[in-house]
Amino acid sequence: MSRMPKYYVLAGLPLAALSAILAGRLIWEETVVTRELGPQQVALSILQSGLGSVLYVALYGGLLWLAVYLVAALAYRTPGGRTGVVVVLVYLAAWGVVRTPYGYWLRHDAAIHARGAHAAEFALYAAATGDAATLAALLDHGVALDARTKDGATPLHAAAAAGEMKAVELLVTRGADVNAANVNGDPPIAHAAAAKHDAVVRYLAAHGAKPAEPSAELRAKAGGGPPHRAASPH
Repeated sequence: MSRMPKYYVLAGLPLAALSAILAGRLIWEETVVTRELGPQQVALSILQSGLGSVLYVALYGGLLWLAVYLVAALAYRTPGGRTGVVVVLVYLAAWGVVRTPYGYWLRHDAAIHARGAHAAEFALYAAATGDAATLAALLDHGVALDARTKDGATPLHAAAAAGEMKAVELLVTRGADVNAANVNGDPPIAHAAAAKHDAVVRYLAAHGAKPAEPSAELRAKAGGGPPHRAASPH
């Protein structure tokens, strides 16, 4: 049995190392930094740094290395020793971290977020993105059903504006105020109507929401999305 040349394996070491650094940076930002700043666009913040671009190039360059490595392993009928196996495992672990949905981290830290200064923002973000599992976790850990952001929006405002029926149903079933008004006097049903989410309008009306004309501010941005929107991290 012939042995795989060492340079096939060693070429993957820097790619795996940089990918591991990227994974660590993402975990740090999606936990520690997110707790302090609220929902954020994590990947963009990394790319804005000079090192961030290098880390992402290494991550995707690792795909090419992995393909070459697997072909070489078949050709030489050997996995390239322990070093090769370790490099593959490190790279795959890093790739797994990068592809982990943002909602996982929010649910992972739900108990911490529920006690933090950005509890309402996290609840609105989960509602606006239709992440019912994360929203439920936040509520279970003490976030108020009608938690409000500075503009007076509640999670139900966000879910209704985005047309996220599962989040709407979760909130209404748990007893959210269907007639809660934000600082402009708009209840959730007005946001749903302005965004033309007719199914949400009917559902809210069937559960006690009073008809409401959208405010001038809401009409001006009709179709502009939820009252609070945090950018996606990936």
